[in-house]
Amino acid sequence: MAQPIKSTLPEQPAGRSPAPAATRRAANIEPTGSARVLEIRPREGSKVRRSLDAISSQTFDQLGTALSDSYRWAARQTTERLRRASSRARLLCTEYPLHVIAGVAGTAFVIGILLRIGRSSHE
Repeated sequence: MAQPIKSTLPEQPAGRSPAPAATRRAANIEPTGSARVLEIRPREGSKVRRSLDAISSQTFDQLGTALSDSYRWAARQTTERLRRASSRARLLCTEYPLHVIAGVAGTAFVIGILLRIGRSSHE
């Protein structure tokens, strides 16, 4: 049997309960009366198991097909973007070789400074 769900809710005005009285039971009313603890238990003969049994293999096949199509689309998009980035990098290297070398040198210099600061703070 499933464990009951316990919730602390603010006190509701009389006649305005969030769930039918058959599905909840008030327990441990706090001395101030500002909040109460409700235990929510599933009804006997729950429809959850029956609804899971009713799902057909056709539904699972449709779900598998949809997931497979989404995966193929994402893989195609990733491949296309990597190809574009590679061709753009190749174009930059051929058209602006000194700019690329200066960018790599500057990046290496900044990383070296950050590593030196990090190493000195550990000592």
